[in-house]
Amino acid sequence: MNQAVVNLREGVRRGYSLPRPLVEKSLRSSRHSARTRRPTCSTSPCAEAQRHGHRRASPSERSDDRRDQRPHPASYRALHDFLQREYLPRARTSVALSALPLGESWYAYLAKRFTDGTLGPAQLHAAGTAEVERARQRLTALLAETAFAGNAPGFMDHMRHDPRFSFNGARS
Repeated sequence: MNQAVVNLREGVRRGYSLPRPLVEKSLRSSRHSARTRRPTCSTSPCAEAQRHGHRRASPSERSDDRRDQRPHPASYRALHDFLQREYLPRARTSVALSALPLGESWYAYLAKRFTDGTLGPAQLHAAGTAEVERARQRLTALLAETAFAGNAPGFMDHMRHDPRFSFNGARS
C-alpha cells in the first residue's frame, strides 16, 4: 500500500493523475476495506493484481498462509486517507487521455491498434458522430411509422414497462 502511495505521488508530480470519478469509486472500495476487520483478497482494491501475481508464482513460491499476504486494515485506512485528502483534490476532471502528457499520442496509438488503422482519431470521431446522427434519424423515422405520440426517451420507457415487451410477459 505504501508503494501505491509513492507511485501515485510520483504520477502527480509528472503530470499524471487518475480521473476524479475513478478516484471516488476507489475511495468507496478503500473505505469498505479500511472498515473490514480482516480484508480478504476479494475486498482488496489490489485484488486483481494480487491474483495475477499469485498465478504467475510457482507452487514452491506461493505462501501457504495467505493471511500473511493480506495488507492490514491500517494500510487500507492509510491508503483511503491519502486518496481522500491528498490525491482526490489533484485528480483530473477530464477522463480523456488528451488531458495527460503525451495524451494525444496515446490516443492515436490506441485508435490505430484497435481499428484497422486507416483512419486517424479525428476521422474516427467524425465517422462516429455521423453514425450517431444516422441512428437518431432512423429512430425518428421509426417512431413516426409506429404513430407513437412522444419522443425517443418516452418510447424507450414505454418499451421497458409494457409487459408485452418483457421476457416474463411473453406469451408462447
